[in-house]
Amino acid sequence: TEVWETLQGGKANYLTFLKDSGYDLYRCEDRKALTGAGLEEFFAKVKEAGLQEFCGDVAEAVPMVESTDQCAAEHAALNKLGMEGKYRVADTTLGFKIAVYAQGDIVSDNIIKHGFWELGQSEEFFKKAEGLAQGRPAPTGCTSPPCHRYVGIDIGANVGWYTLLGAKRGWKMIGMEGTEKNAALIRLSLCLNPDIAERVQLRKALLGDEPKTCMILYPKGNVGDASMRCDPPGGGTEWTE
Repeated sequence: TEVWETLQGGKANYLTFLKDSGYDLYRCEDRKALTGAGLEEFFAKVKEAGLQEFCGDVAEAVPMVESTDQCAAEHAALNKLGMEGKYRVADTTLGFKIAVYAQGDIVSDNIIKHGFWELGQSEEFFKKAEGLAQGRPAPTGCTSPPCHRYVGIDIGANVGWYTLLGAKRGWKMIGMEGTEKNAALIRLSLCLNPDIAERVQLRKALLGDEPKTCMILYPKGNVGDASMRCDPPGGGTEWTE
């Protein structure tokens, strides 16, 4: 609404501003303000710009994800898992793109809103690890990529924040993620970041101290934070299998 009141210069200017600013949605309240002549032209420009109308609580909005030929297979894999309209690609403050859940996930919500997750903690972790390695000899024969001085294992990679951040810093990262949807989101992120994808090895696996038959459970309201439970979960948290 603030955008509309500021511009007031015409429908084309409004849509161009939204698209250039990275928005995928426009508010139906804004459309209702456009009455009379030119309404058909407005909807034609909406379609041309690839914007979607949204009426309702902003927290429930699901931005669209446009499939590209480059990553069509990764998008198709997510849609096959029932994720169509439930994920989006977010830009991070550290210069890489990441595929996340559109809503209902704490990590994804923070990345969408702020462009990062645990920025201070995650960067501090890598800096400390790099500091510990200072003065130590590089692995035998390690002089250039694909040989990497730093190797990290991200156990329970979630949507891949630490895996992608490590790779962006030049680490060789091994992401261990056992859930289908999280792993599929990471695969899309790797496709979207070919400059760091070669430094990431994604393994779809669950880790435990011994072989067991267990369930993967998801806390309601935090769908990406899956846990492996070999006994019935207790406490007050609601879980879905």
